[in-house]
Amino acid sequence: MGRDFIAFQSTMSGTTLTVQRLNKPLEYIPGGGKVNQILSINNNGQATWLDIPSIGDLGGATKDHTHDDRYYTETEIDDKLKALLGANDAMIFKGIVNKNTDLPDTHETGWTYRVNKAGTYAGKVCEIGDLVICVTDGLSANDSHWTVAQTNIDGAVIGPNTSTTNAVSTFADATGKVIKNNSTVTIDDTGLFTAPYIATGTNKTHYFQSAKFRGEGNADVYYHAIDFGYSGHNQVDFHEYGGIWNFYKNTIGTAADGELVASI
Repeated sequence: MGRDFIAFQSTMSGTTLTVQRLNKPLEYIPGGGKVNQILSINNNGQATWLDIPSIGDLGGATKDHTHDDRYYTETEIDDKLKALLGANDAMIFKGIVNKNTDLPDTHETGWTYRVNKAGTYAGKVCEIGDLVICVTDGLSANDSHWTVAQTNIDGAVIGPNTSTTNAVSTFADATGKVIKNNSTVTIDDTGLFTAPYIATGTNKTHYFQSAKFRGEGNADVYYHAIDFGYSGHNQVDFHEYGGIWNFYKNTIGTAADGELVASI
């Protein structure tokens, strides 16, 4: 063998690489090496197996230690991470659920399941992709211990950022998923409906039905009113406050172009 060799010396702070040149070539490597022995080579190239000294043999006291300052097994690391996440109520993905009974009776805050089949989970209607999240630890089934985060918005309807008070919402397009603010038509809390006009169409099934018309006021005010015949009122009544009833023939459609045909 050659005269040069490389030796590794382990230290508390790491591994130090040292290079040493021998005075003579390494003659041979003796057999009989055992566990916990190290090959010692002197400057003359002679090699022997020596026992690795213990801390006690080196004159120091044996140091007791725990895994807290040295190393952890895989199981210990997993347990410590779970404890840390659980202490902060972090969401922990536990898998998928296909039916309500897939949710565990014993559960911890943060456990999260993805819905793989639409249905009712913990009392909540869910779609595929929704997340069922535990919000309270428990040892038995309890719907109130779970909440649902909707991630699938198929069929969800969205609207504008702002709206007019009492405005009637109408669809903005043909998708059925977008509504818009329609300030021209309103319904207040008393049921008062306002609109610029109402069209019924021309088909025989399209008509507007009302037992009474009022020009002003409420149903009890008869300054300007028409009562049509209806159950218990088999006549048509016209009411006008001290004015003249004019009847016009109008073939053009504007008020100024009507032809007066009678007055009362």
